[in-house]
Amino acid sequence: MRQFSTTYLSWVTLLSAILLWVGVGYLVLMISAQDSVRAEKKAGIDEKAILHSKTLRIHALARDTNTERAKLDDLARVDLTEMLESIEQVGRDAGISVEIGQAVYTPNSKFGSNVRSVLFVVEGKGSFSKVIHAVALFESLPVPSFVEEMEFEMIPEGVSGSKKSSAGVWNLVMRIRFISTAEISS
Repeated sequence: MRQFSTTYLSWVTLLSAILLWVGVGYLVLMISAQDSVRAEKKAGIDEKAILHSKTLRIHALARDTNTERAKLDDLARVDLTEMLESIEQVGRDAGISVEIGQAVYTPNSKFGSNVRSVLFVVEGKGSFSKVIHAVALFESLPVPSFVEEMEFEMIPEGVSGSKKSSAGVWNLVMRIRFISTAEISS
């Protein structure tokens, strides 16, 4: 009987040790699961904080640039007469004769839904230095615009016998696109 109780006691001790190790393993597993849940919550909170911070920065930037955006909107609101006057003014400033040959209006261009563009074909004649000066002025107009294309051609002034005149008139053809947010009727 003694042997039976010793064997029985050994099995009970072994079973208790196994149950204790299972309990320790379960406890470790639960702590690990809670730790991962806590880490996920912390990552979510950090992500929300970063998103909130970005949103606050964007709102602050929009609030701080309110006057600059109003100035930019005023600058971009160029009507058709201002565009034509700026082209004619460049001709007067450069000292060349300028003719506006064609104007093409595009209501919804690639620039945005409320942005309109007008393409002007401008032709000018004068000496080479004046024509180059006009090109420089056209490229630096104070209104939103850009030069899409330009062509230069030298036209001899006159032919006397077989001798050509050394001075020539230069012909300039430019395509200038003006960008505006103003209403332009076609």
